[in-house]
Amino acid sequence: MACQSDETIPSTPFQELGIALDVPEGWHAKKMPLENQGTYLIFEKGESHQHEAETLPENEPSAQFIVTILDRQIPLGDYLKFYRAQLEQNIVLSHSDLTFSETKFGEINGQPYQKLEFKTGSGLQASLGEIMVFHCTDRLISLMIQDFVEDQAANAKELALLRKSFRCTN
Repeated sequence: MACQSDETIPSTPFQELGIALDVPEGWHAKKMPLENQGTYLIFEKGESHQHEAETLPENEPSAQFIVTILDRQIPLGDYLKFYRAQLEQNIVLSHSDLTFSETKFGEINGQPYQKLEFKTGSGLQASLGEIMVFHCTDRLISLMIQDFVEDQAANAKELALLRKSFRCTN
């Protein structure tokens, strides 16, 4: 059942695997197991960022909110370095002027996190993103948020809802 958030964005509650969030209307979810290590959830609007810009439906902003749940704790800095290396080795991203910020620190719903921001440029339609890692009970959670620069205004409220509503439930 759809609900209205305080930002009046139609959304549907999602609660599984010890996490909960409000998923904006028009977004779809895919769940994939990670070989006895955890689960990978992709919440996506429009087409995947791995496609060239000309394959996107006209006027369809594309954004991704990816949640990785690992069934064990790993030091946050170690996992953030691993995630960065995986992006740097991605064949599409490695040819897109991929750049990263310095590690930033903060809190999301009371959980301390470490975060990297990144940008892709030439070779792809420019996009901005962030990777945030933190612990929930005995698990490591990572959030990867990415959208096209030209779609940031169209996606801002929905991505803010996903970030704001994300919480650990156990």
